[in-house]
Amino acid sequence: MSGDSSSAPRTRLLKATDKASVTALLAAIFNHNPAEFSEPCVHGPSVNEPGRYRRTLVVEANDNLVGVGTIWEYWLHPARWRLTMHVSPRARQRGVGTALLDQLVGMTSGQDQRPWQVALSADNIAGRRFINRAGFSLLMRTRRGTVNTRIARAVVQPVCSAATEHLTGAGYRIAMLSDRGPDMRQRDALADLHAEIYRLGHAWNPTPPITRPQAQRLFMDENEIIPDAFAVGLLDDQPVAVASLRRGPTAGTLDLGWVGVTNPHRTLRDAFTVALVGRCLASVAGRYEVFTVEIDETDAPLRNLMGRLPVRWDADWLTVVRPYHNTSGLTS
Repeated sequence: MSGDSSSAPRTRLLKATDKASVTALLAAIFNHNPAEFSEPCVHGPSVNEPGRYRRTLVVEANDNLVGVGTIWEYWLHPARWRLTMHVSPRARQRGVGTALLDQLVGMTSGQDQRPWQVALSADNIAGRRFINRAGFSLLMRTRRGTVNTRIARAVVQPVCSAATEHLTGAGYRIAMLSDRGPDMRQRDALADLHAEIYRLGHAWNPTPPITRPQAQRLFMDENEIIPDAFAVGLLDDQPVAVASLRRGPTAGTLDLGWVGVTNPHRTLRDAFTVALVGRCLASVAGRYEVFTVEIDETDAPLRNLMGRLPVRWDADWLTVVRPYHNTSGLTS
């Protein structure tokens, strides 16, 4: 792709024949490393299902595809429209991004009054300048990093023991999923617990009620779960807190799963975070080299715990929003 966009850009709906050009554009932008970008798979054919609406536009200049953007809904967080845009570096500062954004926003502005949401990396300086000029403001900053499991275990073990002792004195106990057995009733209770913790942790990005089958698919995937690295906080045999280390996307890696406690027990969030994550680390430190972590800035207990560890931090992930305003005059 030459990327020479001296002619006026033309925006149109994605066609099936654009797939190869879109793939090449994304590969060029992200140096052929798909791990460096988020949500590339949202670009695709139009969808009209409730909660899954999608429209993808492409921008052409001089017969080259120089931009792609999608406006879409995510059923788990339906309060805002999602926008995902990618523009060739050679076509920037030429109005391509602005034309694409205006067209995408114009597609939904007459349907309801939901705001628009964009996510991007903090080191995407050009993207941050663009969205700031477009009227977006920061909603949430998410830290992302990688931790050596052996080092983490050594650091956390003393405080994990103290936190566990404190919880035991308060009438709680900690068990691993491997200790409790795989019966369906337990799995249902743990799925429900995850759904509640996820809802509490995403007050900044509200969720609708999550059904049990949805929770099972989201939080209890057998391909991800490691039973002896899945710790549960119990009170009278009822699960009230959870943390887990789950199989990562590549061999030998792990992701820190959802960590949290239900509302009636939130005064013990710090103790549960340390005790549960510590128990998970004790199980996997000899088998897995590293784990990755994502922490929203509102999650103080997990931030405090990770502050004790030598985390190799990546660039923060930024969620930005723009409030609704009438754009019905824009062409779609």
